[in-house]
Amino acid sequence: MAKKRKFTDILADDLTSIDNIAYDVQAELEKLEEGEMSIVDFQDSLSSLIQHMKRIRRIADAINGRMVRSPAKKLMTGKPLTEQEYFFIRTGGVHLSTAHQLGLSPVDEYKIYRLFCYEDDKVICLINPEPKPEEPPENVIRIRAGSLPEELNACYLRPEQRSFFEKHLPGLLDRFQNN
Repeated sequence: MAKKRKFTDILADDLTSIDNIAYDVQAELEKLEEGEMSIVDFQDSLSSLIQHMKRIRRIADAINGRMVRSPAKKLMTGKPLTEQEYFFIRTGGVHLSTAHQLGLSPVDEYKIYRLFCYEDDKVICLINPEPKPEEPPENVIRIRAGSLPEELNACYLRPEQRSFFEKHLPGLLDRFQNN
């Protein structure tokens, strides 16, 4: 059974393909502009450019199908969406019932994201609420997104951030520096 690839990997591969095609097209156009081609080579190059453009169109259609058409079709036929498809639909402006709209959460997903955006005189980052990690073994590289609260100063929190953390995540608020 083939391993299911994450959409972000598929998209990255497709965008790399588009970049490679665009580079090839640019190289062909430069040869044309510099007069480095005969009329026969020009015709071959034009044919190649057309094939490249068709390939870009196929890739763009595949991306559109994955991000727009397939999720929309599933939504309209009542089939369950994957988490990625759900957010593609939401990104497209379709408003589905959220925990916030149903009264299950005091804030919606985007507002939570914004509450974790931090800015002071030196740093603009995302607050990483994970506990401070232990040192990884020598053969492991740990990648962490955002900054730990211990690296940030509570005095720069916006009032709505401070209020949210006091009410919902007081332990996280305690981890900030208080200079």
